[in-house]
Amino acid sequence: MYVNQAFKKCSVPLYVELLHRQAFHWNSESEITENSLVQEVHNNIVLIFDHLERKHGKDVVSKALSYLTLARYGITAAELTDVLSCDDEVLASFLPPGNTIPLTDGSVGVYAVNDTKMV
Repeated sequence: MYVNQAFKKCSVPLYVELLHRQAFHWNSESEITENSLVQEVHNNIVLIFDHLERKHGKDVVSKALSYLTLARYGITAAELTDVLSCDDEVLASFLPPGNTIPLTDGSVGVYAVNDTKMV
């Protein structure tokens, strides 16, 4: 389905924003077909989560989004990084088997937060 056809089928503002985010990542080398756009809001949100999991790993994304959801008044990137750096499962996802868990810099949380804004 192409962009104009997608707008005709559903003009809900959230769907329009999600389509914009999909098309934003296209470049001149992208092969655009009728199936290039994901239909329905739910499927688009699943696509965003899948993209984040492929880029950052399932543990990091699930924990980061859980902490963002649990924070009653929001959480800064620095606070998210601190919380993630205390989570052994998140840290273990960055290590080869058998290595000890090192301290991380602030980039893990910052990248995860920035990608949720960009996707």
